[in-house]
Amino acid sequence: MTFLQIKSRQKIDNAIFTFGTYDSEGETLDGYKVFCAGSGSHHLEWFMPLKGDKLHDLINNLKSLNISNYKQKIKIKSGWSNINLHFLGFKAEKGIKMKVNISGFLFYSGAFGSSYVTQSELDRLINNLVCCGLDAKKQSHY
Repeated sequence: MTFLQIKSRQKIDNAIFTFGTYDSEGETLDGYKVFCAGSGSHHLEWFMPLKGDKLHDLINNLKSLNISNYKQKIKIKSGWSNINLHFLGFKAEKGIKMKVNISGFLFYSGAFGSSYVTQSELDRLINNLVCCGLDAKKQSHY
């Protein structure tokens, strides 16, 4: 699936979220694409791997990170593969520590180290995902 227009791109450790509009049966909708690079030349690229209730669960998990003191594992699953978001805590001077890796049937592809994201970067990711999950009938749901 290709985007008609790219609105935003956001890098979260090894994962890159791209947000844009696409055409679906003559209607222009908001969508997202996730690319994740791992070690050993493994990589995944999915167009909207989570939709509906699964996307809603991802959004709620991201919103509730502060309750768990920014320590949580979140999985984006599609088919036999997963993008694993590991949130490892919060440091006031650096932000939210996290690590992203991919796993799948009979393989695991991790990367060394971790990175930091700010709360505003996390909020921007959440807001972009919310836009992708909305349709005219469900706007009040989020």
